[in-house]
Amino acid sequence: MECEAIMPLTLAKEKTRIVLAGDHMQMSPELLSNYAKERKLDISLLERLYDHYPNDFLYKILLCENYRAHEAIIKFTSELFYEQKLITSGKQLKHESRFVPRCT
Repeated sequence: MECEAIMPLTLAKEKTRIVLAGDHMQMSPELLSNYAKERKLDISLLERLYDHYPNDFLYKILLCENYRAHEAIIKFTSELFYEQKLITSGKQLKHESRFVPRCT
């Protein structure tokens, strides 16, 4: 929630530098209050800030390389959410067999 994200800022001093890192396209805050939803508090702080600044703003950075997920997943996600800016950078090995792990 936004209020939880900005509370530590009360400890900031004049020379403190703040870095907010995360993915504005991830899940939004889960709100049960219609009162809060009517006031658009179901939008995360990162999403609000991302939308607030223009795309060419110097400190607005989109990390667009993914090293962990399979290429097909990244391609789908990139087209659906990231205006085709997200790419795979790691070499993901193909799975030759359908291995199903056992839970113990």
